[in-house]
Amino acid sequence: MTDELSASVALFVARECGVPLERLTPSTELEAELGLSGDDAEAFILDFARTFEVDLTAFAFDRHFEDEASCLLRDLWLAVRRPYGRQSVPVTVRLLEEAARARRWPSFPTQAT
Repeated sequence: MTDELSASVALFVARECGVPLERLTPSTELEAELGLSGDDAEAFILDFARTFEVDLTAFAFDRHFEDEASCLLRDLWLAVRRPYGRQSVPVTVRLLEEAARARRWPSFPTQAT
């Protein structure tokens, strides 16, 4: 089901990430598929929150995106992953739609290690 809010979120993602709207699906992952990470991801999320009036109180950057240093390590050593078991919750177009609809970022349970 495509409604006005879903279309607005998809258009925002396409514009901000510089990809054709037709390339996006609800399951498109911003980091893995569109290459959004580090400072660019931070700026994107802040712009998204301002545009759609989303409360980011529950947003934890390192749960959703790699920081600049991790990106460099990944590029140098293709198989490098954080040894302490970073729990990754990919930011998808669907997750952005849900946050925009609720006007707050969802909280995710922490993983016991």
